Amino acid sequence: MANMKYASILLILVFLIVPAFASAHERRLIKINDKIYTFVVGSLNEPTYVDDKTGVDLRINLADPVDPKNFSSERMTPIVGLEKDLKVELIAGSYKKIQDFSPVYKDAGSYKSIFFPSDATTYTYRVFGKIDNTEINIPFTCVPTSENATTLEPDEKEAKLSENVTQLYHAGTFGCPRDPSKDSFPKNRDTSRNLADQIASYENGLTASLAIAVFAVLMSALSMFKPKKK
Repeated sequence: MANMKYASILLILVFLIVPAFASAHERRLIKINDKIYTFVVGSLNEPTYVDDKTGVDLRINLADPVDPKNFSSERMTPIVGLEKDLKVELIAGSYKKIQDFSPVYKDAGSYKSIFFPSDATTYTYRVFGKIDNTEINIPFTCVPTSENATTLEPDEKEAKLSENVTQLYHAGTFGCPRDPSKDSFPKNRDTSRNLADQIASYENGLTASLAIAVFAVLMSALSMFKPKKK
């Protein structure tokens, strides 16, 4: 009886923990031509922090034909070789950068694109290229995380994204890069923005000091050329 009690508690914990991990990535069912694919997108090494190594985490499979909303099904078929056909555009405000994907070692259907976020802001990963000889253009946007953040309800409304590309299901989110200063230990860690401010302040101080030094030299030189009193 005791073993059964512990097993029940363990099972409950598993059900509580799994959704927490699953919600760290965005999950979509996308129909391309007559095939249904699972897209799972998020950031590597979540939670992500400013100036730390992260990247776009992309996983694409043919959906389970029996249970397509099961994103952990063993009946899914990984889609390999997409690093040749897909790219990602990183978007943060007015800044944009296009990067390649590379396949994840020993994880068929998984791809990554490494970058170092330099600001705690909202990032969009625009995945574009071709799947099954069909153009795709799908943006995935992070959600700022906080203690009061809520999980979005799944969206099961069909939405046409482009010619022969239809979204059938959308669930989950992934967090935006955080400012590391709050979680730093034992000393506060400066982000690149704080560092830039410090450099600018130092440069301003240096300029002022240099101006004072030049003024002092000029005054000293002028004093040497003053006419002597007779």
